Amino acid sequence: MNSPDSLAERNRLLLAQIERGGRGRETAVSELYNRYGPAFQRYFERHGIDTSGAEDLVQEVFIKIVRSANQFRGDASPSAWLWSITRNTLFSHQRGPRVEFIKLPQGDDDEEGLDIPDPACPVEDQLEEEAMINCVRREFAQFAGKHADRAQALALVAFHGWSPTEVARYLDRTAGATREYLSQCRKLLQPFLNRCRHLLADA
Repeated sequence: MNSPDSLAERNRLLLAQIERGGRGRETAVSELYNRYGPAFQRYFERHGIDTSGAEDLVQEVFIKIVRSANQFRGDASPSAWLWSITRNTLFSHQRGPRVEFIKLPQGDDDEEGLDIPDPACPVEDQLEEEAMINCVRREFAQFAGKHADRAQALALVAFHGWSPTEVARYLDRTAGATREYLSQCRKLLQPFLNRCRHLLADA
């Protein structure tokens, strides 16, 4: 299992190769596609895009990655940068006066989950949207400062579209242990996000 640090370094090398171009570009794009393409596909489908449309959007994402690889300066992690392109692609494709929510799955038989406002979907009032996004980011950062490993696990599910099974492989845990771990993470996160609820009431 690759560590987050080694994966981040590999992604940096791939983005640098894409920027340089030449024969290595196609290989680098292919490796990133194999690593992130399925997760991007699930992300789009989870936001209401049909399979064919999601495939087209994934292709669009990688075209943007190739065209803008020279803009990656390492201020964010490579993964975060790739996902920002993905979210912006969805934002451009699916504009509308509404707020979408991400439901973190509790488990195979549990329909109840934790709703987190999705920054990819706009609301009619841009200021309200920015206030909500900033609040969620601030509180999630506070949570991550106290529970870094738990925040990373939740981010993989909520923002990167990983399934609990994929998270289980990443954490090197059983599926049952991972579901319990994610449930505990959600319970710890809930008080932080409750501080943003008043913004929903005002929207």
